[in-house]
Amino acid sequence: MTETTNMKSVEQPTFIPNDPCPNCDKAHLTYEAGSHATYDDPGDEPMLYCEECDYEAEIAWDAWNHETQVFWRLNDAQRKRLDALEKRIDEVYPQPTKEDACSWEDTFKYMPEGQFKYDDSEAGDWTPSCDDRPVSWTQSADAYDMGRDKDGKRWLERRTVDSSGDWDVCWRLEDNDDGTEPKDAWHYLLDMHCHRHLRAVSKYYVYIAETGDDCLNDFYSPKNLNPEQALDSLERYLK
Repeated sequence: MTETTNMKSVEQPTFIPNDPCPNCDKAHLTYEAGSHATYDDPGDEPMLYCEECDYEAEIAWDAWNHETQVFWRLNDAQRKRLDALEKRIDEVYPQPTKEDACSWEDTFKYMPEGQFKYDDSEAGDWTPSCDDRPVSWTQSADAYDMGRDKDGKRWLERRTVDSSGDWDVCWRLEDNDDGTEPKDAWHYLLDMHCHRHLRAVSKYYVYIAETGDDCLNDFYSPKNLNPEQALDSLERYLK
């Protein structure tokens, strides 16, 4: 009688560039894209290998993003770490509310008496923003101009500039004709709160850690970025 043994196929582990070498654990895996075959040259297959011990690893093609041309995959520990860091954003940089807004009076507290005009000659730091999915990130920087007219009316104007250098006026506030402050000024003055910028950057770092897509070129070498480095950057930003 012949005995039949049910053999379960063992799934071959796969890796992405910059993963630690599973063979020697002394170096990170290096990727070579190979070359296309031509009439005279058979070409080279892509390779993922360890420069320390010459180990050749199986490439995780399911982690390849053809659009961004990068490999990206979070392991379970990294995913758990990212979830925890994302929750910390609200703890470290809470969403500002009406009570956190600078008052209209305090905005002009240290300004000169009488007529004046102050033009913000330089915009502030770049603030990323994302409208909806599919994800399309943009960035802009703010400048605030302010003054007091000869009739004593105070005014404040927010301008933004995009990465192409195009400027737009977002809003302008001014005193009412009777000298009282504009209605619901706090709603606009919240734009000046630092947490607006800090929360936006934090969320962009979350996006990078999730996808590996540094579409705003925040990192110097995005092609060499790996999930651990992206998570470290997010964690440093939240300290």
